[in-house]
Amino acid sequence: MAPSIGVNLRVTGHCDQGDRKYMEDVFSVAYQHTKEGQDLEYAYFGIFDGHGGQHAAIYAKEHLMDNIVSNPYFWSQNDEDVLKAIKEGFLVTHMAMFKVLDTWPKTMSGLPSTSGTTASIAFIRRGKLFTGHVGDSGIVLGYQDPDSGVWYARPLTQDHKPESAMEIGRIQEAGGKVVWKAGVPRVVWNRPRIGHRGPVLRSTHIDEIPFLAVARSLGDLWSFNSASNEFVVSPEPDVNSMTIDVSRHRCLILGTDGLWNMIPPQRAVEVIQHVDRQNKMQPNADQPLPWTNPSKRLVNTALDYWMMNKLRADNCTAVTALLDPPGPPLSGLLATHKHDEQVQSESTVPTSDGEVEESEESDVEDVEDVEDKKSVEKSLSELAAMLSSPVTSDAETAAPQLNETTQIAGNELVRDPVFRVLRNRTHSATSLDNKCAKKESVLSVIHKRAVVVETTLSRLRERPMTRSFLDGADDRNASDTENHVKKSKQSLPVLTSHRILRSGTCSSLVRTLRSQDSNLRLQGHHKRKRSRSITPLKRRK
Repeated sequence: MAPSIGVNLRVTGHCDQGDRKYMEDVFSVAYQHTKEGQDLEYAYFGIFDGHGGQHAAIYAKEHLMDNIVSNPYFWSQNDEDVLKAIKEGFLVTHMAMFKVLDTWPKTMSGLPSTSGTTASIAFIRRGKLFTGHVGDSGIVLGYQDPDSGVWYARPLTQDHKPESAMEIGRIQEAGGKVVWKAGVPRVVWNRPRIGHRGPVLRSTHIDEIPFLAVARSLGDLWSFNSASNEFVVSPEPDVNSMTIDVSRHRCLILGTDGLWNMIPPQRAVEVIQHVDRQNKMQPNADQPLPWTNPSKRLVNTALDYWMMNKLRADNCTAVTALLDPPGPPLSGLLATHKHDEQVQSESTVPTSDGEVEESEESDVEDVEDVEDKKSVEKSLSELAAMLSSPVTSDAETAAPQLNETTQIAGNELVRDPVFRVLRNRTHSATSLDNKCAKKESVLSVIHKRAVVVETTLSRLRERPMTRSFLDGADDRNASDTENHVKKSKQSLPVLTSHRILRSGTCSSLVRTLRSQDSNLRLQGHHKRKRSRSITPLKRRK
């Protein structure tokens, strides 16, 4: 894109509120054109995770880059001068927040705002990468293995946590303290007792509140210690520089702690590589593949991990910069390659002999193929009509004759499922005619069997419903039924007596079955316990 930065960039960003009540993450992407307007002087990426409100994060987003770029050291050819400009830009932005502190909302107890923010920024200039960092956000560089082609992760920043030995020593020297609360180490806020008014004196009662889980940030002006004249939560950043190798370095990922707490750096680089491969695939004209935002995929992956761990998701933000070698943009190369393939496929059509014919000849062949298909369909319709017509004579059915077009396209017809069904029906009809020479005798036998079946069904309809239930004999009487019931009264269902009663049996049998039903109901699980009803006592007056 521009020789001044020495690399082509494809930059995306995405943020999600997660399950938190407020959204306190912001990010910034900016670049500066040269005077000619064709190249870039620098490219800037910043990500900020606010706490105690988003006011400090928004302020850092709007002023941090300007405070760095306005420093004369930033335009030096010396890398140390550029890093010095970045460090001074952090401190200037932090101190400038004192001027706008009164415009920020106060706390519930009426004290000045406790808003602060982490800050992780990166500049690409003259083919080099310059980073500045405070807090627990992070920057990761993805590089490619030349042998395997796999991308690997290299963290460029280190979290500033209160539990680290270096940070604990610095906090204690500044007059601060670190206390563990609910398993998390936090920097103590020496807050005046609620209700105090006026300046804080030596005699003012101070409450020690375990407050912040990061050791460095921008804002957090409450952490200023007047005795040591230092900030317990330091705004001084870690700065670093490195040369970009376009043959190996593939991506740059900036993320907040909501992302890095769920996704390790190596997993994040693997996700970006997978998405980049999908976006580089050549889609077909009929089925175009949608373009995927790498940063959005990364944030959604982190939110899935939050949900799988059954935790309340934090604000998640990611900024991804894919690094390409200098030259024409990758999107333009892919579009040109795709256009060339479409033109080549439309202009030439390969034949079976391996030769290439003109598009006009291919159009003529297409017309001939359509005519052949129409003739084949016509012959199939005639064949289906012949097979579906009823047979009215005993003469053998002649096999259907196919026309010339059908015989020529015989291989295609065999593959057609409709032709397979029609062919099977034809073979079954001819084999039946050949095997059954005496059709009249067969039909007479079938007619006799049908008469026997009809007489049997008529007899069954005339019988009562209960006879078939107990026994199929016609000469069974009421006494036999009683004996049968006595033998199998355990297996007889409870509702049998009602069914026989509806069929109109004798009164003695009914009485017997009713007595059996009452005995069955009193046995086993048919007995039910009556629940005692407790009447509440009346209140005494």
